[in-house]
Amino acid sequence: MPVPNPSEHPADASAQPVALPFPEGLRFGDTTVYPLRCGDLRVSRNHAEASPEWARNQRLLRTALDWRWTAPVPVWSWLIAHPEGDWLVDAGQAFPFPSPAMRRRDPLGAALNRWLVRQQDSGTEPPSVDHLLRRLDRDPHAPIRVLLTHLHIDHVDGLQHLPQAEVAVHGACLRRSFGAAIRHLGPAFRPKALEAGASPFKAFEKAIPISARGDLWMLPTPGHTPGHCSVLLRTAEADLFFAGDLSFNLDQLQRGRWPGIADNRQTNAQSMRRVRRHARLFPTVYLPTHDPDAARRLARLQHLQAHHWEGQAVPDPDSP
Repeated sequence: MPVPNPSEHPADASAQPVALPFPEGLRFGDTTVYPLRCGDLRVSRNHAEASPEWARNQRLLRTALDWRWTAPVPVWSWLIAHPEGDWLVDAGQAFPFPSPAMRRRDPLGAALNRWLVRQQDSGTEPPSVDHLLRRLDRDPHAPIRVLLTHLHIDHVDGLQHLPQAEVAVHGACLRRSFGAAIRHLGPAFRPKALEAGASPFKAFEKAIPISARGDLWMLPTPGHTPGHCSVLLRTAEADLFFAGDLSFNLDQLQRGRWPGIADNRQTNAQSMRRVRRHARLFPTVYLPTHDPDAARRLARLQHLQAHHWEGQAVPDPDSP
């Protein structure tokens, strides 16, 4: 059971960026999880949440033309210190944004991302993943295994600070990738393409085993992007569900809504239903990348309330 240090956890995480909210980590048996807050960003309101009535092209257009910005939201990465070694779930954003490498190698992609995303200045040293790993006595230049939920810029950009990273991502991400997310990382970015096989989980048809002992998995949760995956860590206390951008926060999952940047809303809705079904079968802590309460929810082991379903656009999969 993780025991947080309240002095390291601000009451308002969205307003006060904190590099290491739990510097001692959150321990689950022989595995420790470190929430890494790789800075904050702001997006348009239509980017954060789209109307279920909007078709794909309408969502993208409304997102691009919306100048109503959200409050700052975090960019979480997660270091899993496991008996079989460390795994990093996503690499976060780099500083500055767009990076010089992106402006040089992909100026169009840099301009597009600058239009859609505003990086929030924390007024401290850049909270990129290499700085955060050093604070945990990890050498960012040493080999480290990285599991990418997908290839959007705020999940991959920190890789430029991890030169020896052994990167893995669902093969569908590479077959239909966002070029801007890859080109600026250069020819050294050669991730391993993972393919899903039969799943041992009733709620998911396919799964990708990661750890030898069977407690770490990648689960396909497409919709936000075609190859989007979530990472599942099974512990005695609960299943920890690192959800990437399946939703912006827990509230969206409970209301049956999704971000404006979603490749396919029907597929995204189906993935959300799978998560809720899994939560019926196993105590589950839901941890999306941009949820200000994610680290606090993990520390409290706040389970997803599977019986609570208020959304009308995406009906409960197990309802009559």
